[in-house]
Parts: sequence; C-alpha cells; structure tokens
Amino acid sequence: MDNLQKQHKNLLERIDYIESKEKSLRNRTIAAEEKLNTRLISEVLLKLQTDKAGKVLNTASNVILLSQIDKIYSKISDVELSSLVKFLKTSLQHLVRMNEIYFEISTSKKKVKPNAAIVKTQINQFLGIRKTGRLRQGGLLSIIQEDRTVSSKIYKTLFNSVISGTTLVDVQKQLKDVVTGGENLGAITKMINVGTNDLYSSIDRAASSQIGNRLKMTASIYTGNKISSTRPFCGGGRDEKAGTFSKKIGQVFLDEEIKGWESIRKFEGKNRNYNAKVHLGGHNCRHSLGYIDDFTAMALRKDLEIVGGILKAKKVRFKKW
Repeated sequence: MDNLQKQHKNLLERIDYIESKEKSLRNRTIAAEEKLNTRLISEVLLKLQTDKAGKVLNTASNVILLSQIDKIYSKISDVELSSLVKFLKTSLQHLVRMNEIYFEISTSKKKVKPNAAIVKTQINQFLGIRKTGRLRQGGLLSIIQEDRTVSSKIYKTLFNSVISGTTLVDVQKQLKDVVTGGENLGAITKMINVGTNDLYSSIDRAASSQIGNRLKMTASIYTGNKISSTRPFCGGGRDEKAGTFSKKIGQVFLDEEIKGWESIRKFEGKNRNYNAKVHLGGHNCRHSLGYIDDFTAMALRKDLEIVGGILKAKKVRFKKW
C-alpha cells in the first residue's frame, strides 16, 4: 500500500470515527435525559399534593418541593454531564492525533510533531482544556458542564403546572416532553447541540488545515463517500443554479480555490460565517480535505505546476454560483 492509499484509508477511518463518536454522544445524552426524567418523577412529581380529581394543588409545600429540581439536576450534571464532557475531550483529542498520524505517513515525524503540538495547544485552548488536562472555567466544555438552562426550563414548566392546577398525569407528560423531547430533541440534547453541533468535523478539518499550513502544503483531495443525502455542493446531484454536477469528491484543489468557495453567496447547508476549510459542504457535511505534497498533487492533477517554488494551477478550478 503506497502513501496515498494509506492516507486515504486514514481519512475514511476519521470519517467513520466521527460518525461513531457523534452517535455515541447522542446515545449518552439520551440516557442522561432518561435518568433525569426518572429521578424527577420519583423525587418530585410523585410527592406533589393533589386533590381527589388528581389535579396538582397550588400549595406552599408543592412550590417548595420544586426547589429540589436544581439539586437533582446538579447531581445528574456532576455524574452524567461530567462523563459526557470527559468523553468529548478524550475523543476530540484522539481525532487530532489521527490527523497527526495522517501527515506522518508522507512527512517525517520530526517535521510533523512540533507543528502538530502547536495545533493541539490551539485546539485545547478553543475547547477550554488547560495544560494540566483540567477544564478552564468559561471554556466550551466547561460551559456545557455548568449550564443550568435545562434546570430552569424544567422548573418553569412544573411551576406553571402547579399554579394552574394541572392533573398529575398531564404534568408527567409535560415533564417528559421537556426533558426527553417526546418525538423531538430532549432538553439536554438541545443544550449540548448548541456547543457541539458539527464539532467533531470542525475540529478534524481545523486540525488538518492548520497542520497542513504549517507544513507549507497547499493542495488537498476532497474525500468521502457519496450517499443519497450528499448535497449538490459536494457532488450529490444537480445544482439548478449552476446547471452542472459538482464533482468535488476525489478531486484535488488548491487552497486558493477552496478559499474561493467562500464567495459563493448561497448554497444548501451553508453555515453562517462560512469557512471553506472548516465547513466544506456546510452543516453536517461528512467530507474531509486530505492534504498532499506538491508532487502527488501534480501527478493526480495534470494542470498543476510549480512556478517560482509555488504550486499553481494553469486554470483555477472554481466556478461561481
């Protein structure tokens, strides 16, 4: 297996890794919501005073009982959210390491290691991870762990139920809808999604881009599979405005061409504050950029040449929509 095949294998492994960790994060979050709902039922709802018709009474003791909500949520947070944050920290750091391994396939470890170390530090700063491994207060992961919006939302829902004399059966349904989401996303899932939506893919691409830039690489391959939900931007179908099929998957692009995608005014899935190297085909995009050396790039794309020590394209591969 040559270096290009090894790097392609690494890229596909990273895509699979991202999908598996995102799935695991979802499952862990749903499990936390179920535990929270169960504890709130047993420690709050079933202790509420009701009349003979099963309606919750608007009494001081019931209102006081609601004060237990934040304590219960704090206990869940201390165990479940702490575990979720630890999972995020470990898996994201491993993803950065997978990027380091990718570059070590074609470039000496002596060159890759110091540059990868700088990138690791930058990403840890973004996530709010100190050199000691502890979380920095106010950092992204710390905010997730310390967030209390879920607790406040639950309290407000139950408080309104108490003062309006809702039946205990309906209160239990309302609680489940808020905490686990019913057919929609649960409260903890929504809260975590605010900080982690596309986080794995963004960290993966940021690590790849930054290490590649530090190693003076300017060419990369648009990598990933084409599935039924692949957008036109990546090559998943016909774009009505362009009138052509996008053929990015498997193609070699220069950094200046990738940068050019940012001037596309609008396309399906485009993120706010779109950064082409980080967001690629937009939100929930599952593709990656695999950096390659100049000579591999020229072998794969015949219109590339080195001019004055810089890799250039005879014709820039970018079409404005």
